[in-house]
Amino acid sequence: MSGSEPDRLTGLEEASLFAERRLDELHEQVLALSGRLEMLARRLERLEHVVGEIREGGAAGEEHPGDDAGEGHLVD
Repeated sequence: MSGSEPDRLTGLEEASLFAERRLDELHEQVLALSGRLEMLARRLERLEHVVGEIREGGAAGEEHPGDDAGEGHLVD
């Protein structure tokens, strides 16, 4: 074994430990992002439900504020 091999092994061990710590950090971030994505998906689902109710009400002839002036329309 030459004198540089122990140094090389120490460097590889340090790099491996750094990679493991970084992987743990990334795993935590993925879990946090996954939770956030699920929350946003639920909010989008509720918004779509509300918009659907508004459209159904408009189709049934209900008046909405701003309808007579052409204001408040999201979609023509």
